[in-house]
Amino acid sequence: VAVLATTCSTCFQTLSGAVAYAIDGDTIHLEPSDNHYGSASINKRLIIIGNGYKLEGTTGNTGLQANTKQSRVLNLAFGIGSNGSQLIGTYFPGGNGSGLSISNAQDITIRRNWIAIDVSFAGTSVNDILIAENWLYGISQSTNGNTAITNLTVRNNWIWSNLALNDPGDVMTNVQLLRNTFNYNGNHALRNAVVAYN
Repeated sequence: VAVLATTCSTCFQTLSGAVAYAIDGDTIHLEPSDNHYGSASINKRLIIIGNGYKLEGTTGNTGLQANTKQSRVLNLAFGIGSNGSQLIGTYFPGGNGSGLSISNAQDITIRRNWIAIDVSFAGTSVNDILIAENWLYGISQSTNGNTAITNLTVRNNWIWSNLALNDPGDVMTNVQLLRNTFNYNGNHALRNAVVAYN
């Protein structure tokens, strides 16, 4: 399913429209755009692929990109039914209404995104989550309930705010933070986590 492509019969102006049309196991390609694609709740197994980030300027590959704009998403929520989903190469601008959450889902992969807002966990359980190779603001969990977080791997990210994974009601099992770069001059809050090579 293509989003904002110009010459197909199944093109969509919003991510929620593409998600509604997609079936379990589909891949959604987000074309680069100056505007964001809005918000969506994911309740099926999808692979969402954007154009990437930091494609221009002094940090980009000047002259090597056909399009240096980013694939912008305002808010995305992985929930029940989204098991096995992947999010790759998107940009979350942060600010009001922006967010990326995982609730009652397992086997979710978040790779190579620029997420200028916390990745948050909620619901009764999240399992087998990989957050890798992203530029991201931070990681937190909902303080409104007891969430079992199992097999969470956070590796090779550049994180510019704090990690808050210590809610007393949550059960943390096999949480690993490996080879991340932290650009935060404050405290991180973690419980039952292996922290190595950061």
